Amino acid sequence: MIGIYCRTSKSREEKYTLETQKAGGIKCANELGLDYYIYIDDGISGTKDENSRAGLAKLLNDIKKGRISSVFCMDQQRIQRDEDIWSVFSLLCINHEINYYQGGKLIDLEDPALRMSAKITSIFDKFYTEQTSLKVKDANARKAALGKTHGLKAYGYKKGDNNMYEIDENEAIHVRTMFKMSLDGIGAYRIANFLNDQSIPTKFSGNFKSKGVIERKNKFTGEIDLFEKSAVKWRGNVISDILKNPIYKGDRIWRLHKDKLDIVDGKKIKTKIVIETITAKIPAIVTEDLWTRVQDNFKINKKESVGKKAQYHYLLNGLVYCERCGNKYWGKKRLKGNDNAYKCLSKVYPNPKCDNRGLSLPKLETFVIQYLQKEPFTNQILKDLPITQRLVDKYIESKKKKQDELIKLSKALKKIANRLDDPNEIDEVFDKIASMKKKRIFLDEEIAGLNKKIEEEESNNPTEAEIKEIRKKISTITKIKADFSEIRKTVFKLVDWISIEYINETPPAFFKVKIKLKGQSFVDEYKADFHLNTWTQISCLILKRNSKSNQILNISKTSDFDLKQILKNLESVDLLGDPPFPLKITNVSIRPHPINNIQIKESDIYKFD
Repeated sequence: MIGIYCRTSKSREEKYTLETQKAGGIKCANELGLDYYIYIDDGISGTKDENSRAGLAKLLNDIKKGRISSVFCMDQQRIQRDEDIWSVFSLLCINHEINYYQGGKLIDLEDPALRMSAKITSIFDKFYTEQTSLKVKDANARKAALGKTHGLKAYGYKKGDNNMYEIDENEAIHVRTMFKMSLDGIGAYRIANFLNDQSIPTKFSGNFKSKGVIERKNKFTGEIDLFEKSAVKWRGNVISDILKNPIYKGDRIWRLHKDKLDIVDGKKIKTKIVIETITAKIPAIVTEDLWTRVQDNFKINKKESVGKKAQYHYLLNGLVYCERCGNKYWGKKRLKGNDNAYKCLSKVYPNPKCDNRGLSLPKLETFVIQYLQKEPFTNQILKDLPITQRLVDKYIESKKKKQDELIKLSKALKKIANRLDDPNEIDEVFDKIASMKKKRIFLDEEIAGLNKKIEEEESNNPTEAEIKEIRKKISTITKIKADFSEIRKTVFKLVDWISIEYINETPPAFFKVKIKLKGQSFVDEYKADFHLNTWTQISCLILKRNSKSNQILNISKTSDFDLKQILKNLESVDLLGDPPFPLKITNVSIRPHPINNIQIKESDIYKFD
């Protein structure tokens, strides 16, 4: 398969339109006799890396996963206008033996002359874009100072005469509703639900009624998720941002940023710093008094809800799918209430579209970990995970860092005191000494606090020698003693996907769960009782792909099951895989090493929070 990469910037004078780039790529694919997939970044600068370009991120991810064998783009500038981005792309292509076609011509990325030419082109492109960026920023600053619009307007506003801000009454009426409801004590998420129930279009759905998608990188899987802009709903965080934006009381604030480059652990880290803030008066949608009262409400609510926010860990987010509708299952846990489950996203209030049932979050996670521990292909990997550092060891480590910091501070104080001989520096020196003394007092307090915690932990916990003795006596311990992050990282390396289906046609009801491991051709299917204590393997699906299609599968049961019965039901069995669902089924083979059943006791359950 060939990946066709298309990119346009915000410039109105683009040499290649998206349609031109697509057409060129499809022509190249047809000439090569290859299937193709199109990756698009519309209106994004070539200086941005894959973190800001969803299309490029998906392309690089698919190269790493071996999903494509070739890449096409019209010219080098489509991929990048920065030499670092080109280096990443070209090295990835070389390492994964990817053929690179530029404008339809095969390019040898290992040719030294070409590499030098590409680097020179990147340097000139970067210079050009930096110069253009400065001109654009200056122009935007002048527009901002005059109260003129540029780019996407805030909800409730539109471009008026001479590019001045003008109130869009069709949207402004809903902005006023948001402020009134907020002042009445209604939360942002309830306001969002109200607007969705009333079918009030968002900025995206209102402007993109028939086309356009939003691409977001999934933080759990690294995959690119696509969302139709026309289907975007109101969300609580969007409402909250609107309620806090001073533009609605007539103060349009625009900030001019500058890139700051730092080297951290040998890597370039680019951050933006504000170098100028411009405020201009524009037509107000709500009164300043109303806006101020809403902000005061936020402060009161924040004071009333002080305290550390509950942090929850979800081991399987991004891996679990609904067998009925194909949507993701997502972990939901709350400090207050009974939510503690993985649920189908299509079942989310207030517009549930799926009747598949959620299931216990800790019990599903425990089942998956126990399954991987028993699976011959994966158990050794889990056994080799590093043991979680004892809490007391963490305190000791933190104390050592604080003590080192205190020593450095004391040395710095001695050095700065030597500057007191210069009368021109006395004021500055005294200010620094006062600041450093405060920091030393703070460090002393932190070290004292850590000493107290260490004493408490050492009095309440067994010593290392006692722990070793306990481990000798209890050789049957099955729970993995590793940090959540280590367990989660490993599970994502091992598991391809999991699917869930709730079966309740005839009592007793049960859950049917399928689990597919990465790099393996089988999919194990389990039946779990309603309480999720007993998990019994009911079949094994053998996945077999051919060169023409990724949608041809084998299905079988292990030697412990009745193959005749499964053959009779071949046409009615669906297997979750790469969308679209379901997939076609054919042929039979045997899955070795079946894991017939798993029992979960209360003492086995993992609780990561």
